[in-house]
This record gives sequence, C-alpha cells and structure tokens, in this order.
Amino acid sequence: MASRRSRTINLPAPYLKRVWLDPSRITNRDAYPFCLPLLRDDFELSFDRAITIIVGENGTGKSTLLEGIAVLAGFDEAGGRNGYMPVDHSKAIEKMGGQLSTALRASWLPKITNGWFFRAESFFSVARYLDKVNSEFIPHVPAGIPPDFLSHSHGEGFLRFFNEQCQRQGIFIFDEPESALSPARQIEFLKLLKRMDDIGHCQVLMATHSPVLMAYPNATLLRLSKYDLEPTTVEQTDHYKVMREFYADPVSFVTARSRNRVGQRGMGRKRNRTINLPAPYLKRVWLDRSLVPDWDAYPFCLPIFRDEFDLSFESAITIIAGENGTGKSTILEGIAALAGFDSGGGGKGHRLVDHSDAIEVTGEDLSVALHAGWLPKVNYGWFFRAETFFSVARHLDRAAQEAEQLLGGQARQSAPDYLSYSHAEGFLYFFEERCQRQGIFIFDEPESALSPSRQIEFLKLMRRMDETGQCQIIMATHSPILMAYPNATLLRLSKYGLEPVNVKDTDHYRVMREFCDDPHGFVEAAIAE
Repeated sequence: MASRRSRTINLPAPYLKRVWLDPSRITNRDAYPFCLPLLRDDFELSFDRAITIIVGENGTGKSTLLEGIAVLAGFDEAGGRNGYMPVDHSKAIEKMGGQLSTALRASWLPKITNGWFFRAESFFSVARYLDKVNSEFIPHVPAGIPPDFLSHSHGEGFLRFFNEQCQRQGIFIFDEPESALSPARQIEFLKLLKRMDDIGHCQVLMATHSPVLMAYPNATLLRLSKYDLEPTTVEQTDHYKVMREFYADPVSFVTARSRNRVGQRGMGRKRNRTINLPAPYLKRVWLDRSLVPDWDAYPFCLPIFRDEFDLSFESAITIIAGENGTGKSTILEGIAALAGFDSGGGGKGHRLVDHSDAIEVTGEDLSVALHAGWLPKVNYGWFFRAETFFSVARHLDRAAQEAEQLLGGQARQSAPDYLSYSHAEGFLYFFEERCQRQGIFIFDEPESALSPSRQIEFLKLMRRMDETGQCQIIMATHSPILMAYPNATLLRLSKYGLEPVNVKDTDHYRVMREFCDDPHGFVEAAIAE
C-alpha cells in the first residue's frame, strides 16, 4: 500500500486521540444536533486503537457523530477529501451533523490533513464530482483522468473507490461502507482494513450495520444507544442476535417477523382501484436480438444477454440475488426504462437525476432491445435505487420547498423532507410514502441502509403490499432476510443465467451462516487469506 508513497509522519495511528463536547459553544440546546440525548455536556470519545467501529440502531446518531468529527477534521459533511465540496449546500433543507463540529474540541498527535470521509448515502454525488475532474477545473482538485467509479456495479464501484483512495497515511471515516456489498465483498473490505491496519499509518473511524465488519479483530467496537457509547462485542450486538436467530430457521423467522401489528392499515385499501386484476402486471420481458445495436457495447456485452434472455413473472414479488457485478442492477434499469422510469430512479415521468454531464453507464440502453408482455400495463409505480436515493430525495425535497414558497406555505404538509432523518429512517419513510398505490415497484438494494431490525420493517411493508394484491415488486438484494420472503419467486443470477433458488442455496446465506456459527474464527480466516 503506502510503501511507495512519501511518509510525512513517522508516528503510528491513531492520530485523532480524543474528541469532546464544549457546552459553552452550544448556542441552542433544543436545535439539531445538540438535542440528541447522546450529546450530553460530558460527552467525550477517546481513540486508543487505529480502528474504531461504532454500531447502533438506525436513528441513534452514528452518522451525526461521524459528520461532526469529519468536519472537525477538515472534510465536507457530504463526504470527500480535505478541501472538496462535492455537494451544493446552498439550497439544502436536509439536516446533517456538520454543525456539531462547532462545539467539538479535539486532541491530535499530530494533526493530519490527509484522508477521506466516505458516506454511502452520498457516494453517487461524490463520485460524479470526481468524474468532473477530467472536464473542468475544480479548486483544490488536481486535474487528471476521471476515476469513473459509477461505470461499475454499485458494490464494485465501492471497492474500487476504497482501493484507490485509501492508500495513503491519513484518517479515514467510513459511514456504512458495507451498504452496497454482498457478504463476499464485505470480506474483501475486511482485507482492505487489514492492509490499512498493517501499515500502521491509517486511522479508521467507521459506523456499520454489518456484523461481519464489526468482528474485525484489532478494532475497538463501541455500541451507541440513545444515551451512551460503551465497549461491546459482536455477539452482544442486536445486529448479530437478529442475524443469528434468522439463520437458525429462516422460514419461521421471516414468517413470524413479517406479520403486521393487529389493526395496522393494509396499504391501498382506501384508495380507488383503477385495475381490478391482481399483480403481477408485467408478465414477461425478453431480449429481441435483432434490436441489439452493438453486441460489444454495454450492456449487451454482459454474458447474461448472450443467450436467449427471457424472464417471466409468475408471482407478485420477484427477488433477484447474485454477486456484485453479475448484472442485477442492469436488468432492473432496463426493465425500469421499459416501464417508463428514468435510470436514475423516481416515479413515472420523473427525471430527478441530471444526466447531462454523466460519464457513468447504466442499463437504460438495454430497454431498446427489450420487449414486454403486460396484462394490463399499469400507470403508477416507482424505481428505487439505493445508489441515487440522496440525489432523488434532494430533488423531491427542493421541489416541495419551492412549491411551498409559491403557494405561500400551503404545501407545507406535503414536503417529504426525507434527508432530515437518518439514512435508514429516510428510506423507510420514503417506502411508506411512495408505495401506497397499485403499481409496479422496482427496488434495487433497498436494504443497503437498513439494520437487520429495519430490514424486518421492510419485510412488513412487503407483506402489506403483497396482501393488497395490487403491487408488483421486482427487487435485487444482497440480504438473505429479504430473500427469504415466503411468497416471492427467488432467482439466482450468475454471469450466465437466471435460475430459481432456495435462500439456503445462495452464497449470501452460506457465507453469513458460516460467519454466525463462529464470527471471530470466520473473520480471522478471511483476512488471513
């Protein structure tokens, strides 16, 4: 790693030794983020090892804490390297934790400026910002060839980014780096952590929902509740306990946990039904080889499209599992475009992501050679891409804000404001708000921000959608919990085909089951390879 680079500091990590809250710098205790129970007057956090991992349920304040520390270290709260400003904050209405830095103090030995703040939530925006390096001058950013992280699969883009940007001495702050990674790819990230740890010049602060990453052997593991940070072990975390219970009996676990509370309203029942036929409405998609413009160009060069690609939908819920890079997202993007959605995500007719200067490739071009069989074609739905949620939610929030201003405040109740919640809470709020009608819903990695407990909440949403009989779901996921939904058709995608599969026969399940049986032995063996 850094052996070929100049080492400016000979002291080993950690460099940031301690952060603490200075109450005298807080102007309003009732304002976010200082209203969080965690941030008492005596709040402080010490770093005794090069790697510190923070775990906790969605909404407890993990990201807020990391954002505050990141700004204190010189990073933008949206992510990036020191001096970068990858996101325009001028019209933002989302709440971030950067303001926490105004009341934080830090002890360094010595203070370093190299490093990176990685936020899974805003990676799409940051990666696009980096791609602009090749086409225009950006202050503080050296010119060069654009890294083009977005022309890879979501998970492959993450891994390429980690390997290219985490090669120097510095402080690296990772917020949910596992969100796009399959269990096998999380092992690759563990190996990267080991390389960073071995050189002795990288300090890592990380928030994660992944028990696999929590089990890294040389890290300080802290559990964040609403009121405190305390040392813990991976076996003591709720994340591990939920996963352990799931792997003991997947079918019973999902069947029991996906039940909705008595009296909880079923979705769509009070709405007018425009179509009396039950889902699925999209019955089949197939590739017309005569319409393929160039077999050597993406996406037609993918092995999955070399033979007779034909996908039928026999149940209301179809789930596609597969390793990063096999083409899951490409298929969903092609189907979404065929159904009338933009490749960046959104509802029908929306164009919520600016493609004008984009160099990334998507699966939208696949739609030019796809045919579809509908019975009947539905007019409502949503294409949800975890990768672009930050950009899409920003667009929706700004549109609602502008509508409110035009109507003199009358539209206040309709403003979604998804980004004023934690990453996962924003996801769940979005799902509840947008998946309330008859239609086709395409979800690409909806679990990426969700803890295991919040994945159960998403299962309950799926159950409510399923019970109405009017929602068709097509989903790509790395989560064995979601794969185990009992009424779904589960398909495994390899590089050469789609085939029905049982959740227990997926690589995702096998890897995580082996991990749950012996977390520490599994991780020790994985990083030693």
